Amino acid sequence: MSTLDISPGGRWFDEVLAQLEQTDFCLICLTPDNVRSPWLYFEAGAIAAKHRQARVCTFLTGISPSQVGPGPFAQYQATNSDSEGVWLLVRELNKSLKDRTHDEGLIKTAFQANWPRLREYLKEALLLYDPRDAGETDSETEAESNKYELSSESTDLLVEATADRNGTIGMAATMHGLFLQTNGKDFVKPDNARSEAKGRAAIRELIQLGLIEDRGHKGEVFRVTAEGYRVADEIVKTKMSNPD
Repeated sequence: MSTLDISPGGRWFDEVLAQLEQTDFCLICLTPDNVRSPWLYFEAGAIAAKHRQARVCTFLTGISPSQVGPGPFAQYQATNSDSEGVWLLVRELNKSLKDRTHDEGLIKTAFQANWPRLREYLKEALLLYDPRDAGETDSETEAESNKYELSSESTDLLVEATADRNGTIGMAATMHGLFLQTNGKDFVKPDNARSEAKGRAAIRELIQLGLIEDRGHKGEVFRVTAEGYRVADEIVKTKMSNPD
């Protein structure tokens, strides 16, 4: 931010230009009120002119790709503000770190856990442009849907847990191995290390995605969250519409 990073009395234009010339990845958020901003054109142009390999990514919120051009930004591949678009953007940002990239699996898990909150922020931002959209679904932020890539073990455990009267899952280590049960069904085979590993992995995955939560904070009783019920309902609905 210029008000924080540039000292009083400093030549702000020169300092901003110097920073732009050192940048090789540019993320420009385009909205209905700034899509024709000359200042944004300048910033993108300064980066693109300095580095032939520089990436200029336009992030669209409240507008469609057709509203971007014709103009300087039309030559760059736009990113929509839906889960698929944002995930592709996150992957490209990670790749741009080159020898400092992070494990993509961990990033994917973090993205899936945080996307619902970001989606709500984007919806709130859209209301600034057209309050009439408050109760409607916008193509840029997509309707509520199941975007989680769950393992088969996690899927089965979550769906069964939502069928449980209390929406809970019990897990405990016993002398016969791991106990993992919900809705009266066992999900781990006795004295089977492979089955235990899959069961523990399913619990970890559901917790990381915010679909279940540790009820007693001891790792023995878990409860399905509101998001967990929503995702499970989507899974069941999809299975019913595609029985094969």
